[in-house]
Amino acid sequence: MKKLILTLALVLGLAFSASAAVKDFGAYTLDVPEDWNTSQDGSTTAIIAKDNSAAISITLETTDGMSAADLAKAFSDQLKGTAPVKMADNAYSFTFKQNDVESKGMLQVEGDKYMLVVITGENPKVDTIMGSLKDKK
Repeated sequence: MKKLILTLALVLGLAFSASAAVKDFGAYTLDVPEDWNTSQDGSTTAIIAKDNSAAISITLETTDGMSAADLAKAFSDQLKGTAPVKMADNAYSFTFKQNDVESKGMLQVEGDKYMLVVITGENPKVDTIMGSLKDKK
């Protein structure tokens, strides 16, 4: 799991820097600024800027035997997105639009787990939040 989270953060090319409060989401932690809200529903965490300029969704789930390529295609198809592009071993990205708002999906698989990160909108704190992603195990 640690490798999955670290690899995804590195693949995303995000800056690692400190932020407001460390929030615990079970398998991982994130530094979340005070001007962002968080919620968790099952295996999905939502982090949303209070000004609604950006949102991050992180889903950590089992692959059910699917490959990274097949999972990325299934999510992209479901969201009517672009064809997934391979970023690294077992890592893919795609974009999609909902209500004229562009989002980027990034999927990484390690073993029998996948992490899907969806970033919607723009806010300079997104990089800081994602850069703070740490595995608890």
